[in-house]
Amino acid sequence: MVYYLLPHAEQVGRVKVAYQLTDILRELGVRMAVASPQGEAASWFHSSAPVVDREKALKELSASDVLFYSFAQDMDVAKALPARKIFHAAGNDPQTSRAVDDPGVTLLSANNRATRFLAGQSTRVPIEIGTAVSDTFFFDGSAKRFSAVSYMQRRGVETAIAGCHANPGLTPHPIHQLPHETGVASQLKRSSFFLAPAPRKGLGLPILEAMAAGCVVLATPSTDTETCLVHEKNCVLCAPEEMPERLRWLVQPMQQDLVARLRDQGLATAYRFTLSQYRQKIAELMEGPLSFLRS
Repeated sequence: MVYYLLPHAEQVGRVKVAYQLTDILRELGVRMAVASPQGEAASWFHSSAPVVDREKALKELSASDVLFYSFAQDMDVAKALPARKIFHAAGNDPQTSRAVDDPGVTLLSANNRATRFLAGQSTRVPIEIGTAVSDTFFFDGSAKRFSAVSYMQRRGVETAIAGCHANPGLTPHPIHQLPHETGVASQLKRSSFFLAPAPRKGLGLPILEAMAAGCVVLATPSTDTETCLVHEKNCVLCAPEEMPERLRWLVQPMQQDLVARLRDQGLATAYRFTLSQYRQKIAELMEGPLSFLRS
């Protein structure tokens, strides 16, 4: 049996990534479930993955089982277990370097940032499986409200709010009040702009989801090497304090062509991260380095 170990079911990107991978591996014939405290299933996105009680699953693990994990707080728990272990990295959290020290742990990465980090910690090269945007986010022709500006209720939220208030006629739409990703997707599809003023170390799933929904993204430059976001090609990159003024510049009538181009190129970027492409990549890996998951 294969389990994906999670410490909680909260609204954190790595939780969604874990369920996505579980769903796809099950579609490819792997007997797999998510192991969550008290068997609590995440309810803020669509998934068909079965969820079992974490404590019970860990007690019953044997050497013939496989255990995925991605959170730093699960490293010590996983280390003591008899199952074959797979660490699924999504970033460059220094705490996760402990997983690299164990040669018995298979290393997976969700993006090139995680790949570079893991490779820099070890002579082993991790298996980069990528990530994906849920189909529900992709733009379906819904009517856009040019005045609608969406943003996450995270670090930098004051900048996002200030950016709206500094531009009369724009309406702020925080995402934190929406309990399910279908509501988030619906809001993004109706919004024209998405602000991401928080410091970034990489691309981030919320930015890809906003691009998929046809939003023009304004984001801070990444502190890490990044190739997906290109200033004034598929997004606008600027310091947080510059975001209100850059938003004011974008909503001017003379920038309509630029806004349309940024939206189209952002959508094209998001189409490089579809679930179907993700599924195909994993299927190919299961014919090679991940073939042991079939046994």
